[in-house]
Amino acid sequence: TRVRLRLMRRTKLERIVRRAPEVMVKITGRTKGVAHLKSHLAYITRNGELDAETEQGATLAGRSGLKDLQQRWEDDASLDGKRRRNGSLSINIILSMPAGTDAAAVKDSVRAFAMETFGQNHDYVFVQHLDDKHPHVHLTVRSLGNDGKRLNPRKADLQAWRERFAGELR
Repeated sequence: TRVRLRLMRRTKLERIVRRAPEVMVKITGRTKGVAHLKSHLAYITRNGELDAETEQGATLAGRSGLKDLQQRWEDDASLDGKRRRNGSLSINIILSMPAGTDAAAVKDSVRAFAMETFGQNHDYVFVQHLDDKHPHVHLTVRSLGNDGKRLNPRKADLQAWRERFAGELR
């Protein structure tokens, strides 16, 4: 394992020296209520202009496509007896790459990252934005997992997510 660790460190240093593009994974907030979730989904889909994709690979087109998702997450929240009144319904994450990165590769990498990271336990939806020079994807993950536990990421989780996303891009 020492040889493998040395090899990983060397590979990382080589990427730094050649100034390989850096991934960005950032939590941008949490939706607290149904109205907040609705406005967030409207924002990331540009009011229904952009299609969203779920953990099941389904495409949600237009504002009507989001209504079922919003209703399901709202119903699940009302059944969650442990949720505080101001507890979050979802966690909002942006995954981004520098300008010039292939947008299709970013979206495919986010799809793989989200499936590996959240797919077994959390519902999620994501939308790619191409309206600025940095291709990025908005990922909204339902806080309550299928196992009844809530998603509560820490700094170490964010670092692991960055590394996993970078691995998917490579």
